[in-house]
Amino acid sequence: MSLTYVIPDIHGRYDLLCKGLSDISAAFTGPAGVIVTLGDYVNRGRTAKQVIDRLLSGVVDGWNLVALKGNHDAMMVEALRDPSKMAAWIEKGGDAALASYGGDSRRCAAIPHCVARSTAADACRHPSPLRSRRRRSRDSA
Repeated sequence: MSLTYVIPDIHGRYDLLCKGLSDISAAFTGPAGVIVTLGDYVNRGRTAKQVIDRLLSGVVDGWNLVALKGNHDAMMVEALRDPSKMAAWIEKGGDAALASYGGDSRRCAAIPHCVARSTAADACRHPSPLRSRRRRSRDSA
């Protein structure tokens, strides 16, 4: 019997994502199952880029990933598409996500079309992590 594990809001905490994936891998030796992440990959924590990169590269060997988009992820996309929403996103923790991509929130609040549109937007240009897929673990590659 395969199991489904759920990882709640990550909020830019790569360390906690890795711990959760490691705990899942260590706890279950049966057939691979499904890992569902509940979104909010960005904002607050300083390692949002690493979180996105890890999810895009796969989770636990052989497991299916279902990555749902959270409200903070949606705010990031809206801010990158509509510069008038940049300040609101930054206030809700977007500054941490932006910094993880090399952006400067102080510049972006004043000039919304700054580096945020070219660097943090990279997360939006990758193949969507929002669909189920089976991937090899980065550790086993």
